[in-house]
Amino acid sequence: MPKRNRNGAGSIVYEPERKKYRAYITDALGKRISKRFDSSDEADMWLSQIKLDLYNNTYIPKSNITVGEWVLEYLSTYCAPNIRAKTLIRYMQTARHLEPISGILLQELDARQVQYFYNNLPKMSDSSKNKIHKLLKLRNSLTVLLPIQLKKKRMRVRLSCLRKRKKKLKTKLIL
Repeated sequence: MPKRNRNGAGSIVYEPERKKYRAYITDALGKRISKRFDSSDEADMWLSQIKLDLYNNTYIPKSNITVGEWVLEYLSTYCAPNIRAKTLIRYMQTARHLEPISGILLQELDARQVQYFYNNLPKMSDSSKNKIHKLLKLRNSLTVLLPIQLKKKRMRVRLSCLRKRKKKLKTKLIL
């Protein structure tokens, strides 16, 4: 009887009818992940990368949740129980500004899209822009609580009102 790999070890199988190699691995939740490749080396590299991502908890499973759905989920699930009703209303008002990117799949949101969104914000105060940025930043940090993790996609964007100002040091000359 052939030896069976444990869950999380993965395997590579050649499919002669397709003339492709298929790599399989089972994640911690028991879901089987697979992908086809032209060579066994490519399959082995992919399998090693998925194992590393699973080990580091940075694996991003496929999901159909959009940015807008996640922000609403975040506000209703994580914020609402801990804040006053008026604060929640203000958060919802801030979330309305996210409409241009609300239809993008959360998994596909990248720094370029966020930067384009920031650059095309309507004329508003720096305080309002900062609130929008904080809402997006919280959305990214709390994805750790869901199976969708954006650690892999490090968001590096600039918002003009968030640039750090250099502090001038005042020194006194003591004689």
